[in-house]
Amino acid sequence: MRKILVRLAVPILVAGLAPLIAMAAAKPAAAAGPCGTVSTAPAYTHVIWIWMENHSSSDIIGNTSQAPFINTLAGECGLATNYTNLSHPSLPNYVGATSGLAVSSLTPFDPDCNPTGSCLTSAPSIFGQGESWKAYEESMPSNCAGSNSGEYAVRHNPPPYFTSLSGCSTFDVPYTQLATDLANNALPAFSFVTPNLIDDMHDGTINQGDTWLSSNLPTILNSSAYTSGSTAVFVTWDEGSGGSTGENCVANTDNSCHVATIVISPSTPAGVQSATAFSHYSLLGTTEQLLGLPRLGQAASATTMTSAFNLAPTSGNTVTVTNPGTQTSTVGTAASLQITATDSASGQTLTYTATGLPAGLSINSATGLISGTPTTAGTSSVTVTATDTTGAHGSATFTWMVNPMAGNTVTVTNPGTQSTRVNTAVSLQITATDSASGQTLTYTATGLPAGLSINSATGLISGTPTRTGTFTVTVTATDTTGASGSATFSWRIRRH
Repeated sequence: MRKILVRLAVPILVAGLAPLIAMAAAKPAAAAGPCGTVSTAPAYTHVIWIWMENHSSSDIIGNTSQAPFINTLAGECGLATNYTNLSHPSLPNYVGATSGLAVSSLTPFDPDCNPTGSCLTSAPSIFGQGESWKAYEESMPSNCAGSNSGEYAVRHNPPPYFTSLSGCSTFDVPYTQLATDLANNALPAFSFVTPNLIDDMHDGTINQGDTWLSSNLPTILNSSAYTSGSTAVFVTWDEGSGGSTGENCVANTDNSCHVATIVISPSTPAGVQSATAFSHYSLLGTTEQLLGLPRLGQAASATTMTSAFNLAPTSGNTVTVTNPGTQTSTVGTAASLQITATDSASGQTLTYTATGLPAGLSINSATGLISGTPTTAGTSSVTVTATDTTGAHGSATFTWMVNPMAGNTVTVTNPGTQSTRVNTAVSLQITATDSASGQTLTYTATGLPAGLSINSATGLISGTPTRTGTFTVTVTATDTTGASGSATFSWRIRRH
């Protein structure tokens, strides 16, 4: 076991092998993994689900030859040993787990259909409860893609199936965005991660899925979102092997309904196992409990996993922050939002903090009032936290969208058709004006001939073209409010 532990801990926690061996010799196994690093559960403000495919718990747990990483992870973190999916085949589980719809209401999704016609639902989902969210879908060709493409299967991507959900085209994104969001401290409150058909074990092997997890989980577990103690991660399987279409797996716990679920968090004791009867409804309820959201449908009565895996404080004061939901403002227009929170203990004074606020906004630490004038357009994931005098705290995470200022006009002067020689240095100054004074412009360009680039600060296009041809170039200037203007022209690179 110690050798396997070292293999897992190398990509997650340390850069060199020698320090790891010394640490393993001097400390118990729990200290080397991603779990059990704190004894008291913090306020988790981010929850990540990673969904694998079509294997029962008995296919995975104990199968150290094909799934060495997963088994080591289960030994270093938490394992639910009596966890069931909802039904068969895949899609009912994805829809039910994110909405709380009863198994009897999931039959329209039994054909594993694309999100059209009767294969849709107006039910609410965890994606639309006011918290910030994203679904990160490996191999998805474009945001919120509604049909299969290569190794991307839409039936493994639940947001497109919810007709009442807004923001699918913005927040249902290709998987590559996850690493960017982690690096920029922009992880939403709830994240749904789906590997592609090879990497989730659906069409690929158990070992291919294990390899994918061993390569991708460290990106999450090394991120500041996890190491700061604000993120809990759940790895589960949509359904077990075999089974029959429409089977009620919450009631019939045969092997096809029994899947492994691994709980990863700083406060989850290393190696802890729970034989409590959990299901995908439990996962939904647990996530909603951690994020301070109302529990949807069957999740309201499902046993949550917070106690079994030490995901929430078991005693002491409880601070609850009311989630204000998605906010929308405009650059240059004053904004104000009152954050409210309650404390289970009377007489406590709360102190408010916030991270991720749009530029120009701040929070009053004594009153919880967020105010100011946004200066930059964009979308931010904001987390507000209220802390009482005992140190007890609660948080809520939501999305704040700042739209460009109405009325700004950016005009790019079209330089006209360009004609230059291949392998000869060129220089072209792009100019632009803004109707608002004091604005800084940022320049971008698409379609430039190979060998040329644009200076984002000055708008100067320069370089040496390396091949002949006629190119359609579009240059865009954008100001700090998000207002932009463009010009398109033709650039011919000739041989003589």
